[in-house]
Amino acid sequence: MLPLDPLRPWFDRVTAIGHGTPREMSEADALEAAKVAEPAAPSVPADGDPSGYRPGQRVSVAADDMGRDPVVGGLVAADAQEVVIRRSDPRVGEVHVHFPRAGFDVKLA
Repeated sequence: MLPLDPLRPWFDRVTAIGHGTPREMSEADALEAAKVAEPAAPSVPADGDPSGYRPGQRVSVAADDMGRDPVVGGLVAADAQEVVIRRSDPRVGEVHVHFPRAGFDVKLA
């Protein structure tokens, strides 16, 4: 038997979040909803990047194994677990893209 009791509080928090209220939406409606939305402020500290990058710097983020196509944007926030960049997409406007640090390389673009 695995000692999983320490995970119980986390599991309870995830369960409390629930699944929201899904509804059918066309691709066009989904893209329009994204376009009019503003990115939320990330919960990651703006100046927590252990590699010393600062918010506003243009960075490239790419997987370190497969699918190494980089995503380029302005650094919004980062810490040892997560990187958030802001980029503009013609279909949805300004978006924040979140990447885990594990498995991804971040460098100045």
